[in-house]
Amino acid sequence: KGKNATGSLHLGIGYCYEDRNNRAGIRLEHLIRPKIFKELLTIIVPLKKSIIEKAYGMKTDLSVTKIFNEYSSYGKRLKHYISDVSLLVTHKRMTHSFLFEQAHGTMLDPVFGTYPYTVAPPTISPALFPSVGIRVMPIQVLGVAKAYTTRVGNGPFPTEISGKIGDQLRANGNEYGTVSKRPRRCGWLDLPLLRYAVRLNGCASLAVTKLDVLSGLPNIKICTTYRCQGRLLSEFPSEISLLPYCKPVYNTFKGWKDDISACKKRMSLPSNARAYLSLLEKELGIPVRYISVGAERKALI
Repeated sequence: KGKNATGSLHLGIGYCYEDRNNRAGIRLEHLIRPKIFKELLTIIVPLKKSIIEKAYGMKTDLSVTKIFNEYSSYGKRLKHYISDVSLLVTHKRMTHSFLFEQAHGTMLDPVFGTYPYTVAPPTISPALFPSVGIRVMPIQVLGVAKAYTTRVGNGPFPTEISGKIGDQLRANGNEYGTVSKRPRRCGWLDLPLLRYAVRLNGCASLAVTKLDVLSGLPNIKICTTYRCQGRLLSEFPSEISLLPYCKPVYNTFKGWKDDISACKKRMSLPSNARAYLSLLEKELGIPVRYISVGAERKALI
């Protein structure tokens, strides 16, 4: 794809979802059913080998026997952990509470995110129900957002900062991919994007992380709207092709110099930091419930 590459981690996850959606995927249950597993491999492996060698021009030593032997051994180790999750959660919810965590950001959702710069599985909170296999029921959604915006990989990023300030945010926030270790792109907080995420997920409250990373900046900006082809947009555009034409309109705040990592109460924060959080609450219409002021687990208001 050249310059239009998604910016994938190259771990093969997308190809697994591609097979699943094409109804040719191998499921966990097949690893513990040797006869079915071998039959599926006999069909799939020659097709994959043709794609790798003829479409991509690479040689491969993939074989049915090699894959069968390796993954059958994984099946034996994982067998005790295979269960009907839907049934388990349905029964346990009568006596237990559950915490579900999404692994990806809203804008990586393959339907509502910045397609095609997305991941394969759905990333918004309503996906909980079909993913786990439980009926729709009331849930309390806590949105988690950094005090600034980051993106790893390619794709449109209206509030991206280049130069010294962007480098400072990356260094202070240790903004490198968890798996890939690639430097994340950093930018100012984007309210149209956040409004969109809050709406899609039904967030009842917000956790703002890495507020301490903004300490020491003389001025801090928040994007409140976009200017796009002569119009002001307060909402994130549903047409991703418009994003390259969206120019952020900023509110500028005075920064703070104080080290806030020891703060235990919101009122202990510098007044400029409190004003920053208050604007978030006003614009998003939900309260900030948690504030992260450092990398340690205890550095939380």
